[in-house]
Amino acid sequence: MKAIVLKNAHELVVEEAPEPQIGPDEALVKVAACGICGTDLHLYKHGSLSPNVRMGHESAGTIVEVGKQIEGFRIGDRVAILGRIPCGQCHWCRRGRHHICPTRLDVRGGFSEYVAAKEGMLARIPDNLTFKQAAVVEAMAVSLHGVRLAQIGKGDGVVVTGAGPIGLFAAALLRDIGVRKLVISEPSNRRRETASRWADRVVNPVEEDLAEIAREALDPCVDALVECSGQPRVLEDAFNIVGFAGRVLLLAACLENINVNPALLLVREIRFETSYGCDMEEFRHCIELVRSGRVDVDPIISRAVSQAELPEAFERLCGPNDDVKIVMDIP
Repeated sequence: MKAIVLKNAHELVVEEAPEPQIGPDEALVKVAACGICGTDLHLYKHGSLSPNVRMGHESAGTIVEVGKQIEGFRIGDRVAILGRIPCGQCHWCRRGRHHICPTRLDVRGGFSEYVAAKEGMLARIPDNLTFKQAAVVEAMAVSLHGVRLAQIGKGDGVVVTGAGPIGLFAAALLRDIGVRKLVISEPSNRRRETASRWADRVVNPVEEDLAEIAREALDPCVDALVECSGQPRVLEDAFNIVGFAGRVLLLAACLENINVNPALLLVREIRFETSYGCDMEEFRHCIELVRSGRVDVDPIISRAVSQAELPEAFERLCGPNDDVKIVMDIP
């Protein structure tokens, strides 16, 4: 089979590899689609400590072989794969926080033609979902996990900063929940155009004052701000934008220190919530949201590329671009 392998930073190659040999508790999935996520891009930019990393984890496809211990799936089933397996026994797993299990097994190789997956990683997808739609469900579930943690709900006035995939999925979910009003901040023209499907007001932060516009649009206050840009200054400003008892949710990887006065959070009872990953229940719930038509993910998929085009797509994403979500599509 053909696999996408990271040799070094900025060195992604298509090479021949043996098909995975499945164990008794695994299924072999013929991959039909796999999304490029921020983690993939980080590995591409900076390299990995491990050599010859097979890339990709937001994958979907068809089961072509099952191990003898598999009970819930059979050959021919269409599935999406949640690329991690928790231990199920640790302190966090016993409390339902499987997604942050410190010994979880992260499974890659979704950009390959075939991938082996344990039964607990598989979610059946309905016939009215395309494989491309199913491949972006994990990113959507990451946004859902954060929105739930921050307890953002019906009637809230919300700001989303950054209209990449995570920010736009958050916006779509917030609309489904029934927030009162939604303001989205994004410098890219194309992404602002996409964001306008869900936002009451779209802001160009390069030319406009987000804090002023948000307070006016969301009067009497900004109840929550969902930070999806990863920019330190944007996160610092978030604590000044939300109102009393406001919530700031960090959904993007901010890799630098920030300056925040804790007294500001104290006297205004501002809550700072961080969110990482998702669990299988959230993953399956997002599949149902797409199946039912409550959330439309198609506008967030900016384009599909072939397996052979992936190296070029990764390099493009490292420079100035206005893509949202790129998905590998294998006919």
